[in-house]
Formats: sequence, structure tokens, C-alpha cells
Amino acid sequence: MKHIKAKMQAFLKLDKRKQRQILGNLLYPLVKEFAGEKHAPKITGMLVDFSTFDVFEMIEFLEKPDILQAKISEAKSIIQNNSQ
Repeated sequence: MKHIKAKMQAFLKLDKRKQRQILGNLLYPLVKEFAGEKHAPKITGMLVDFSTFDVFEMIEFLEKPDILQAKISEAKSIIQNNSQ
């Protein structure tokens, strides 16, 4: 447990750009699996937007596939509505 806590503290000390990059790299394969290759880059970008979600919500996406799937569905709807 100490090891995880230390890693989290180190992660939180990184600048937001680096945090976003790391989280995006971790989320992308999962988003691609659920949303498909076409929408994965856009949806991943939406999910690692610090003006929308905080870092703990983003980590929750990694830990809870049902929450990630719900956010992906929301993002797909937004994309489809904006393309009409």
C-alpha cells in the first residue's frame, strides 16, 4: 500500500500536461476497445480534459470499466450531435 501511495504522490507532483499524457496513454487502449478506432483519439482527449474531470475521476475510469463505458457513451453522443 505504501508503494501505491508513493507512486500516486509522485504522479500528483507532475505538471498537468504530463499527467494528461500518462492518463491518456493508459486510457486509450480501453477507449479503443469500447469505442472503436475511429473515435478513440477524440474520446480519450475528452476524458483527459482537466477542465471537465479531475485526476481522481480519470483514475476511476481506469479502475471501473462500467463508469468508463458510461463516459464513452456520453462522449459518442456529443460527437454525433456535433457532427449533425
